[in-house]
Amino acid sequence: MPGPDHRASLEPKEFKQLVRSIRLVEIAMGDGRKRQTSSEKECQQVVYRRIVAAKDIQPGEILDEQNVTFKRAETGLYASYFDLLAGLKSKHLISYNQPINFCDVEVEQNK
Repeated sequence: MPGPDHRASLEPKEFKQLVRSIRLVEIAMGDGRKRQTSSEKECQQVVYRRIVAAKDIQPGEILDEQNVTFKRAETGLYASYFDLLAGLKSKHLISYNQPINFCDVEVEQNK
């Protein structure tokens, strides 16, 4: 039948294809949550910067921008953790270029 919306109307086969296309687009869009891919995880070990000793750090020395730096390393804390380490004392000698972990520092507990 002729009418104002005649040109925009779909036949049943065309409508079925439209719905199928919409469902494919929904699948392609995913759930909206960003996740790290397996190839990104592999690169993370090499590309991300870690906290390392910029010089020999003596036991009891406070960690700060003067004695630590950020380099690409396979181990150690990520550079984004520096704010948690800054101001803490080293438990033992941390050698130049050694990656730094939480086990290398004294964590003060509030009493």
